[in-house]
Amino acid sequence: MATADAAMVRRAQRGDRTAFAELVRSHHARLISAARALVRDADAAEDISQDAFVDAYRQLPTLKRPERFSAWLFGIARHKALNHLRTVGREVPSATVEPPPSDPPEDRLALREKLDCLAERDREILAAKYLQDLSYEEIAETLGLTVNAVRVRCCRARQALRELLSGSDSAVEAEART
Repeated sequence: MATADAAMVRRAQRGDRTAFAELVRSHHARLISAARALVRDADAAEDISQDAFVDAYRQLPTLKRPERFSAWLFGIARHKALNHLRTVGREVPSATVEPPPSDPPEDRLALREKLDCLAERDREILAAKYLQDLSYEEIAETLGLTVNAVRVRCCRARQALRELLSGSDSAVEAEART
């Protein structure tokens, strides 16, 4: 995906709007899911996603490494989500939301509900890994951490999730362990 993204980014940097539209289509559901994991509000997640795409479009000429577009975009969305949380306070109401169409409905929704019970730090790292399917390297770049720090945080967050899942169905537990 990074190679295809890089080619589209280069085209978009040269002014090809259809290339950027394709980037939006390919990342839209995952970006909303990432924002939703942080703010736990479907409407706010949609707004954050749209704002992130607008900022990405405006800042696209400054992107030096097109192959890192995905991590860069998710970093923009993450900052917007954290700003949203600071603006509204951490009293964001938890909304019951439908998973994006590309998610297996039952397992991903159950996992998302369990993630909502975790501390923000754990929820953020596991959502990036399991709901957005980001690699450790992409997560590290997005969060400004080392890959080893991401691995350690994922391990600790998975342990916290395992404790929550004790007694839950094995399909969700298997999803959390991968």
